[in-house]
Amino acid sequence: METTEAIDTETTASEKEEFIIDTEERLNWYLRKLANLDAERQRIKSQAAAMIARLDTDENGLKHRFESQVIEFTRRQIEGTRRKSYQTLQGTLSFRTVPPSLKITDEDAALTFAQKYSVCLDTAPRLDPVKYREHAKIFLADSGELIPGVELSSSRESFSITFGKSTE
Repeated sequence: METTEAIDTETTASEKEEFIIDTEERLNWYLRKLANLDAERQRIKSQAAAMIARLDTDENGLKHRFESQVIEFTRRQIEGTRRKSYQTLQGTLSFRTVPPSLKITDEDAALTFAQKYSVCLDTAPRLDPVKYREHAKIFLADSGELIPGVELSSSRESFSITFGKSTE
């Protein structure tokens, strides 16, 4: 008899049942697993957001304290050259001239003008800001004047720091 029982145990162990959701208990197990995974995902996102917020605060503090010094240092390093950037082991410090641009500052005035002259409107009586800025650019080039609701920002110099890509 011992031999028969040993064979039955081996057969049972090797023939594992496939898990099938065929009862409410098994369905609840599956849903509980999904809910736990979703809760873990939310906890991780929340922790990551808090960590990123701390990093952003640290970065802003460093920039507030040192960025003007870094900009001046970079200017001295490229002074007398045609370069607009300075490379270091940690990253590249760059200046860039941002051209003048048109910005819609008063959407109501722009919409009124667009409706009056039937320009730059979507199918509904809504302003298409991209088309309106383009229209303002052409109007400015032709007449030297700005249309209502638009402001011209002057060109400016921007400064940025970029870090090399990791090779990991």
